[in-house]
Amino acid sequence: WYQRRVIARLVVAFVCCFGVGLNMKEKLFVAISSIPKATVQAAIGSVPLDYVRGLKGTEEYKEEYEIWARKILAIAVISVIITAPLGAILTQVSGKFLLEKQDAVITDGGENKDPIVHEVHGQKIMDKFDADNHREI
Repeated sequence: WYQRRVIARLVVAFVCCFGVGLNMKEKLFVAISSIPKATVQAAIGSVPLDYVRGLKGTEEYKEEYEIWARKILAIAVISVIITAPLGAILTQVSGKFLLEKQDAVITDGGENKDPIVHEVHGQKIMDKFDADNHREI
């Protein structure tokens, strides 16, 4: 059951990439990087426990409900611990094999063929906007 959902998610992510200018390797990378990483479980895993602790008038069942809520939270934590690192490793490894680094050179369109480079947080990036002439390149 879970395997079918993961496969369906991979196929849908792959199909959504058609018509956007990606090659087959890039589409495969998008599909792989969209595998579940338990982000939803991390976000809402504690909700049942918070809910049970806020219940009033159900003292006779509250202890049992809290046990169930703690089990839900434990499963959510375990799913995050397992899937997040695996998803990150798979994305990083597949990126090395499926993606190609390309050097983009953006010029100002005139005589000067040097790319317009800005430094942000110590990293040099090339811009498509020529701030000196207030136009997009």
